[in-house]
This record gives sequence, C-alpha cells and structure tokens, in this order.
Amino acid sequence: MHLVRISVHHVERATGPVLFIEKRSGEKEPFKPAKLVAGVLSACKNRPVDDGDVEELASGVESSLMAIGSTVSSQMVGVAVLDRLREWMRCVPPVCECLQGLF
Repeated sequence: MHLVRISVHHVERATGPVLFIEKRSGEKEPFKPAKLVAGVLSACKNRPVDDGDVEELASGVESSLMAIGSTVSSQMVGVAVLDRLREWMRCVPPVCECLQGLF
C-alpha cells in the first residue's frame, strides 16, 4: 500500500506502485489525484462541498482502481468516481444538491 497526500495544487506520494490510466486514444498517463479533485470541485462549484471530502473521494477512487490493476481505462475511472459520488449522495445531504445534474 502506498501513502498519498492530496491537495488541489500538490500531490505527494511515498514510493510505491503507480496507477496508469489508459485513454481512449491508447495513450497511458499516470493517475493524477489533483486532476480528479479539480474536476469534482468544478462540478460542485458554488455548492457546500468540503475540499477535504473531495480529496478523500479521490484517494478512495485511486485505492479501488489499484485493486483492479496497475493500468485501468479512463472509463473505469469515470465509473469509480460516479460510484463514490452515489455513495456520497446517500451519506451527505448537501452534496445531493451538487450532484443532481450528474445522474
């Protein structure tokens, strides 16, 4: 298991396995938690969503994807994010307002 500290602007990782994302074009790039955090925060702009919760979501997505393998498709990333957001909607009522348009 590897340790990750995420911030919207900075990601620090302890040495460990790296998750790669395979895009539709076939190009592979390392998973960037900050990119995922920025996307979710953008989708929830002007909503009562805590940055720390979004960072935790990104870390959970990365962990679940690492359990699948060292390379996953970008589509799998999207599904993992939506699964986490659905869970989040059930647990955090203010987030429901933010995510209503996504489902």
